Amino acid sequence: MHTKFTQLMSLVLDKEASPDEAHCLQEHLRDCPACAQVWVRWQTLDRRLSAAPQVAPAVSLVSLVSARLAERELRRRRTWWVGSGLLLTWLLVFVVVLAGVVLASNWVTGRPQLVADLLSGLANFFSGAIWLLRAAARFLGAPRLAAGAGLFTMLTCGLAVMWLWLMERSHRSWASALVLAR
Repeated sequence: MHTKFTQLMSLVLDKEASPDEAHCLQEHLRDCPACAQVWVRWQTLDRRLSAAPQVAPAVSLVSLVSARLAERELRRRRTWWVGSGLLLTWLLVFVVVLAGVVLASNWVTGRPQLVADLLSGLANFFSGAIWLLRAAARFLGAPRLAAGAGLFTMLTCGLAVMWLWLMERSHRSWASALVLAR
């Protein structure tokens, strides 16, 4: 079969070929039995498709597609707002930290004894926290302390996942209700 004439067949079936192109195709079909056979099959298929009734999609399909499109749009908007919120939060934190560094540097240069006392207090706090963890490890045993910390972390993550799942589910039901209300 010849690609050039396959394209011509498509143009003739779609009634987009010029009379010269249609004549060229007819001449080729007289000399090429393989292309002539394909042409007969294409014409039969074209008649069958033209005679077939047009089917409208079911109402449930339309509402399902509409609900998914609304959900996708809602997700896109939510992603934009979350991204914007994270960016603004990051900028705010940056500005606050920068202001804190500037204020702390001004404060430190004027009060060296207070800075020494503050650093000493922080060292005592961390020393006490380490002592407390060592005492808990001796009392409970290091494996139990590690297991307790792991359990606490796992429960916290589980609650966070549950919260996110509930929020996503409520957004889906909200999006479905919005589509059905239309």
